[in-house]
Amino acid sequence: MKTQRRRAKMSLDDETDTVFEFLLDTGAIELSGMSPWGEPVYRVTAKCAEIFPEFYKVHREELNNTAYSLWARGVIDISFEDEDERIIFNETHYGRLKECVDDLNRSEVEFLVTLGAPLNVQTTDETEQS
Repeated sequence: MKTQRRRAKMSLDDETDTVFEFLLDTGAIELSGMSPWGEPVYRVTAKCAEIFPEFYKVHREELNNTAYSLWARGVIDISFEDEDERIIFNETHYGRLKECVDDLNRSEVEFLVTLGAPLNVQTTDETEQS
């Protein structure tokens, strides 16, 4: 039974790798830098909406959820002008960021770092903290 589970997991990993390579090769995602944890960070491009709309939709929903969470805490502002949505993080948000930095999850930290937030991130592996 264990061997069957391991094979199923391996095939799922292989499938994930294949999809990931496809997205990179087609320009649906592109390398944009390194995370504070030393892992590669990829940007989902507008081309992804054409190539893999389901993935693009899920990605946008996750970004919207993260942005909403940060906005609800007063860490960012969201501006809607001329049908253009803008996320704003600047020095006026630093005080609020300092107050809630310990409560941020990894997605929120990565989101803020891409906006230029001055965060010092401990790179301790989360699995080591258990």
